[in-house]
Amino acid sequence: MPTTLQSWLAGLTRSGLTRRQIGLVFGLYLALSIAYTFPLALNLSTHLPDKHPTLDLTSDAALQSWYPWWIRYALFSPDESVLHSDWVYYPLGMEMTMQPAMFLHGVMTIPLFWMDIVAANNTVIILSFALSGLAAFFLGYYVTRSVPAALFCGFVYGFCPYKFQHLQGHIQLMSTETLPLVALSLIRLFDKPERRNLLWAGIWLGLTAYTDYYYFAYSLLMVGFITAYRLITDASRLTHLRNVVLAGVLAFAFAAPLIVPALHSATQSDYAVVTANHEKHKADLLSPFLPSQRQWVSHPIRGLLDAFTNVDKVDGIEHAIYIGWPLIILCVWFGRRALSRHGLMFAALSVSFLILTLGGYLQINGVEAYGPLEWKIPLPGLLLQHLPVFEGARAPSRIYIIAVIGLSVWGAIGLQRILKSDRILQGTRVATVLVAVTMLEYVMPPGMSRIDEPGWVEVVARDKKPGLLARIPLFPSRPPFWQPRTERKELVATLGRTDPDLPPYYWRHDALRFLKMSQHLSSIPTEADGGYLVNLLGIRYAVVDLTQFNEAAQKRIAQVLQGSYGMIEVYRDDTSALFRYPRDFTPVEDLSFRTADRIAEFHLALGWSNRKAHEEEIVAWMTRKRSVLTIPAVKAGTFELNAEVVLEGEAPTRLVTRLNGSEFGNFTLGRGTNRISRRILPGQLKSDAINLVEFEVDRAVGFPHHIGTTAGPGEIPIEVISGGFFTESGGRAVMRIGEELFTGRRGLLVGVTDTTGQVDVLTFKSNQEEDTGARLETLIREAPASATIMIAARTLNQLNGLPLGQSLRWLGFPTDTKMNPLSSLAIIGWKDGTAPILDYGASWAMVGTAGARKLCDASVGLKAIEFVRQ
Repeated sequence: MPTTLQSWLAGLTRSGLTRRQIGLVFGLYLALSIAYTFPLALNLSTHLPDKHPTLDLTSDAALQSWYPWWIRYALFSPDESVLHSDWVYYPLGMEMTMQPAMFLHGVMTIPLFWMDIVAANNTVIILSFALSGLAAFFLGYYVTRSVPAALFCGFVYGFCPYKFQHLQGHIQLMSTETLPLVALSLIRLFDKPERRNLLWAGIWLGLTAYTDYYYFAYSLLMVGFITAYRLITDASRLTHLRNVVLAGVLAFAFAAPLIVPALHSATQSDYAVVTANHEKHKADLLSPFLPSQRQWVSHPIRGLLDAFTNVDKVDGIEHAIYIGWPLIILCVWFGRRALSRHGLMFAALSVSFLILTLGGYLQINGVEAYGPLEWKIPLPGLLLQHLPVFEGARAPSRIYIIAVIGLSVWGAIGLQRILKSDRILQGTRVATVLVAVTMLEYVMPPGMSRIDEPGWVEVVARDKKPGLLARIPLFPSRPPFWQPRTERKELVATLGRTDPDLPPYYWRHDALRFLKMSQHLSSIPTEADGGYLVNLLGIRYAVVDLTQFNEAAQKRIAQVLQGSYGMIEVYRDDTSALFRYPRDFTPVEDLSFRTADRIAEFHLALGWSNRKAHEEEIVAWMTRKRSVLTIPAVKAGTFELNAEVVLEGEAPTRLVTRLNGSEFGNFTLGRGTNRISRRILPGQLKSDAINLVEFEVDRAVGFPHHIGTTAGPGEIPIEVISGGFFTESGGRAVMRIGEELFTGRRGLLVGVTDTTGQVDVLTFKSNQEEDTGARLETLIREAPASATIMIAARTLNQLNGLPLGQSLRWLGFPTDTKMNPLSSLAIIGWKDGTAPILDYGASWAMVGTAGARKLCDASVGLKAIEFVRQ
C-alpha cells in the first residue's frame, strides 16, 4: 500500500475509526449499492442503465460506455494517448481533453481487465455509489464523531436521488467519490495546518479534475466558499490563505497532465464548448420539495403531480433535485439547534448551492416571467454563468451535488442531536423512522437497456486484416459503441464535444458524401474516385444501416459500394448489410495535385476553405492557424516535398510544416506565390497508413478581405457569409452591407440593394406552400438593373418548384446549375452581365466586394503540392 495512503488511513485510525470499521462501512454501502441499482449486478455484461428497453445506440449511455474503454485501451497501447484519439473522426481524430472522459473511472476498470468493458463499467458504477457513501461517511464522522450520524451522512450523499436521475445516460456524473474528500481535507487543513493535510488537500482536489469537468469546476467553487467562510470566522487568516494557495498549486501539479492540454484546447482550438441554454437545464423552485415520478414513493401521488405541476420543468434528468422531507426536517428542525462551527458552514453551503441550482432567473412551477410586463427575478446563478471557468457549465442543476454534501452533513448533525436527546428511547425511535423513510424515499429503480449485438459485429471482429469501419450513413450523433468489439477505427463517431471544422471534410467530395448522405449527391462516385478513397483512408468495411433507407435506396447503395468502391457483400440481416473491401491496400509511388484538381478535395482535411478562384488560379485558403492535409500511404524511399503557397496580407509570415506530428520544415512566406521545398528521408512517410501534413502559421489567418471585385453599389462594401449543414452550429447566413447585419434561419437569405444603399431582405425556404423557386426568380428579374443581389444559404438551400439554377439565371447562371442543398452557398451577383462572385462547398462560404472589412492578419492559400520520389 502506498505510503501516502497508509498515512491517510492512519489519520482516520487516530480519529477513532479502525480499518475493520472502515471495511464494514464500505461493505454496508456496497450491499446498498447492489440493492439500489438492482438488477444491474445480475446483468453486468448484457445491460446498461438507461430508459430504453433496448439500448439506443445514439444515447448518452452508449457514448459514456466508450470512454472507459478508450482510457483502458490507450493506457496499455504504446502507440496511443489518452489525450487524443484518431479512432473516431479518422484520420484526424479528436482531442480527448475536452470530453467528459471519465478518466478516473476508466482507470478503475483496469483491475477488472478480465471483464468486457460493459461489465467493468457497470461494476465501477456500482462501486461509485459505495465509494461516494464512504467518502461522505469520513466527512460526517469528522464533523459529528458519531458513527450512526456519519453512516446517515454517507447514505444521503452516496444514494441521493440526483445520482439515480443521472444514472440513465450521464454515467460520467456517477464519479462523485472525491468531492466529500475535497471538503474534508480542506477542513482538516484549516483545523490542523500540517504538511500531511496540505498534501491531501491538493491530491483530492487535483484528482477531481480526472472525474468530470463539471465536478472539478464545482469543487473549485466549494473550495472558494469554505475558504471565504473560514477567513471570515477564523483569526488565522494569513495561514489559511497561504495553505489554500499551496494546496491549489499542488492540485494543479497533480492535475497538470490533463488540465494543461485541456486549457490549450479550450483557448487555442475550435472544439465546441456549448455555453448557451443555461436556463434550460436548471432546477425549479419546487424541484427540491417534490419527488421525481421515477421514485417509488411518488407512485401514489403521480396523478396529483401531473395535475398541479409542470412536470417537464420540475421533474426530469436535468431538473429534479429532490431533497427528501425527512432530511429537511432533520436539517431545519433538529439540525439548526445544534450547529457547531463546521455545522453552520455546511448549512450555509447547502443553502447557497441550492440557490445556484435555480439558474440565472427564478422559476416557479415552470414559470419564470411574472406580471403583465413579464418581469424576471435574477439570481446569483446569472453571475456564475458569465465567469470564465463556469460559462461552459450549462446545467446549473448539476451543482446540486455540492449542496448535497452540505445537506448530508447538516442532516447528520440533526440526527446526532436526536440520538443525544435526554429521552434516548424516544430519540432512537424518531431517528429510526426518519432514516427509514429517507431510505424508502430514495428508492429509484434504474431503467435497464438490453444490449443486442448485431450479427455484423462478430463478422468484423473475427477479421484481423487491417482497415477501418465506415458506418453508412455517417451519423455525427452516433457513438462508437461497438468499437471495443470490432477494434477498428471509424470515420465519423460522436463524442461529447467536436471540433466544428471536422465534419466538413466528410462532405467535400461525392465519394465521401455518398458515405455520409447518399441521397444528397451531385453525381454517383466513379470507380476511380471510390477506389482512391478506399485506398487513401484504408476502408476495410462499410456497414449500412438499412433502417435509414427504403428498398430502392438500399439497392442503389449496394450497387455503388460494389461498383464504385470495389466492395463485396459479406453479411445481411433485417437491419444491416456489411460490405468488405477484399484486396490489400497499396501504397502509392508518389503524389502530385493542384488545388484546382477535383482530387484535392480528398486531401483538404482540416482548416481549409472551399476551393476559390484567385488571380486566375484555384486556391484553398487556411481558415485556422493549423490546417491539415491527408497524404496516402507511400512506398518507402526518399522524397522531395514541393508546394506552392500564396500569401496575402501581412508579411513576412512564418510557416511551420509537420509530417505525422514531427516538424520537418520552417519557412518564411512573402507576399504572392511562394515555392517551398523540403527533402523527406526514408521512414518519415508511412507506407502502411495515411500520412498527415500540418501547415501552421504564426498569425491569425482567413479569407483575403478583397476576394471580390470592385463592382458594387457605390462605396458600400458587401460581405456574404454562408454555413451549410456541416459547419459549426448548423451554419448561419449573414449579410453585411455597410454597418448593417442580417441573419436568417434555415433556407436562402436573399438581399437586394441599389446604389442608394437601401436594402430589402427576404427568406426563401423549401417547406413553404408557395413556389419559392418561382418567387425568387421573379424577385431577381424585377429588381432594378443597377441592383446588387446577395444570397446566403443556411443549412438548406432547397426551393419549392422552380430549380435553383433557373431561379438564378438572371444573374448569369446556366439554367441547369445544380448545387447540393446541404452545402454552403454565398453569392453576390448583378444583372448587367458582370460575372457573379460565388463560393460554394463543404466549408464556410464567403464572398465580398472591394472595401470590405479586414477579417484577419494574413491569408495563406495552397495552390499545389507534390511528393516526388528521389
